[in-house]
Amino acid sequence: MIKVLSIIRKIISIRWTFIKPEKKTFLIYNGVSANFLYKIILKEESEILYVRYERINLFILFLTFWKNGLKNLKINYKINYIKHVNPKFVINYIDNDPSFYQLKNIYPDPCYISIQAGMRTSKEYYTLFDNKPSNLKSFNIDHLFVFGNSIKEKIQKNFKFNIIVAGSVLNNCQPKNDNIKKNNSVLYISQSRMKEYKIQREVAKNEVAVFNILYNFCKTKDLELFILPKDVLEEHYRKDLVEGNWKYINKDNNSSHSFLDNHKMIVFLYSTLGYEALARGIKCACFPYGSLDDNWVKSNEILPVIPFGYPKNFMNTGPFWTNEMNKDLITKTLHNVYNFSEEEWIDIKQKIVPEIMHYDPGNSLIKNILKSNQK
Repeated sequence: MIKVLSIIRKIISIRWTFIKPEKKTFLIYNGVSANFLYKIILKEESEILYVRYERINLFILFLTFWKNGLKNLKINYKINYIKHVNPKFVINYIDNDPSFYQLKNIYPDPCYISIQAGMRTSKEYYTLFDNKPSNLKSFNIDHLFVFGNSIKEKIQKNFKFNIIVAGSVLNNCQPKNDNIKKNNSVLYISQSRMKEYKIQREVAKNEVAVFNILYNFCKTKDLELFILPKDVLEEHYRKDLVEGNWKYINKDNNSSHSFLDNHKMIVFLYSTLGYEALARGIKCACFPYGSLDDNWVKSNEILPVIPFGYPKNFMNTGPFWTNEMNKDLITKTLHNVYNFSEEEWIDIKQKIVPEIMHYDPGNSLIKNILKSNQK
């Protein structure tokens, strides 16, 4: 009964569109991608294919019934939508959606582009590009833009499409100010959203442990400590974290990237934003202690995380990270990062960070591909 009611609610919430989709240069695959992709393509040159079916185009739906019947309705609806828009590019920003990679073999005319949107903790994501016979046969696109060298190396072992290391679209859009004066402060990037994992506590236990060690470190160095939340309210952090004069950042409508550049150091567990800060050259300490085992995660009330820099096989402990929940190791790493000179940090960063996250100010790599394919 509950399942039936859920289906009915979904049907009621659908926005039905009667107008034919317009012919455009770009077709955005998945409506949730649109606002991100408008940073690199023009809105007026774009049409959107809503693949979560929050909007359904009745013209395309009836066309699909007429041409293809009910068989393979979802895929045929997508293909007919693409054919009608007749775009030069079909662009996807939800890079862990396997259905996107199956379109080109069915309708090859447009240029299909997928862009990595975030660091993934999902086991399924890292098997998405494994050499499964079904994937090897059905997956095909023109260009895949990824964060760093290690994910490129993993994927290109099995797939022939063009893979370009381009970093993060959002990070590349945010100008870097090398002349900004650093405050005497440390920024902690939180990822807690525990209800998403059906865990009642608000702040993950691995975050509590790391933050409390960090707070004591900041006290010894007379540093201000700020916490940048994912979506948890301040009252929950105040309840679960160490008491003290650390400050909670209200993001309001500001981009999280706008808070990065003016701190002496940034600390995170496993966060796309944290790796983006590394790519920008900011001194960072990373403590990705955790697991991808769902049962272990739930029983220990922690965030699921994977080792530093995965899929690259880095050491368990390095110059600015440790995967171990060890107070002495974490404290030592914080001291190391804090004491690195700019020259030392640049040297360390250049050897390690490109494997994980590239920085391409203004997204020139993606824009050049789009420009060259429009000719």
